[in-house]
Amino acid sequence: MKYLAILTILLTALILKSCSFNDSEMVYEEKLVVFASISANLPVIDTVLVSKTASINDESVLSSDLVVNDAQVRLIEDSTGKTLDFFNVGPGQYFPLSDVTQSSDTNYTSFIIQPGKTYTLVVSNDTDSVFAKTTVPEEMNIRAADL
Repeated sequence: MKYLAILTILLTALILKSCSFNDSEMVYEEKLVVFASISANLPVIDTVLVSKTASINDESVLSSDLVVNDAQVRLIEDSTGKTLDFFNVGPGQYFPLSDVTQSSDTNYTSFIIQPGKTYTLVVSNDTDSVFAKTTVPEEMNIRAADL
């Protein structure tokens, strides 16, 4: 009986302790958000999208307010150091070719994404920077599922 009373007291204390909720509020910090993709044996065929995060408490924010148009975007092939610079071509959109610059056309057409190579994407602006690194697979085998 004494054992049951002690067990009841301990369980009650444990349950009451677990019900407390001491959540400290985090201070929101704006960060860059980058979406990009590359495909093996092709030049860069998709735009890099650059935006920034929004506070969860700010319900009045519009997506157009989150795009970043002043970023420097560069793709680097790690083994050779060869770089491909991107230009702002739309709201938060970056591509290696622009209407104004035609001198980059040669660099763009010669920058083919090679299987087995490692690439680093560097995106930065005045307040933040993002680095992403990926190794392109040598080959990709897709086969039917065994049912």
